Amino acid sequence: MGGGFALAISCDLRVVGTGSMLGATGLKRGAIQGAGQSQRLPRLIGASKALEMLLLSKYVSGDEAAAMGLANIVVEDELVMQQAMEWATIIASHSPWAVAQTKRLTWGAFDHGLDDGLADEADIALEGYRTEAAQAGFAAFLSRDEDSPT
Repeated sequence: MGGGFALAISCDLRVVGTGSMLGATGLKRGAIQGAGQSQRLPRLIGASKALEMLLLSKYVSGDEAAAMGLANIVVEDELVMQQAMEWATIIASHSPWAVAQTKRLTWGAFDHGLDDGLADEADIALEGYRTEAAQAGFAAFLSRDEDSPT
């Protein structure tokens, strides 16, 4: 629990097994939850649910975690690594620059208002259209077979 939970909530995506239990243990040990738990958890599941988990030192199952938005997907325990690697392979196939900017913009949405976020996104999108990866992607799209669904 403890450190593993802190690590899990610092990840962008979380694949959990059906037998998983997630939770914070700090208060049970006479300490606050460290490693960013008090900051990351409310951003993932809202302040009220975060306080419920933190103040009660409450553990949740994989299904409960998914229902509250703490887990992205719940799979059979033996398939957790396979699912995680499948997602990692897909993400790794994308432009590293575009992935990094998408993550920066998405997490940055909590730091400023919608208008500022939209302006920042528009600036970065314009910059992205000029990258070699985007140019190759547009060329591939334009050269596709008209009968292709992509």
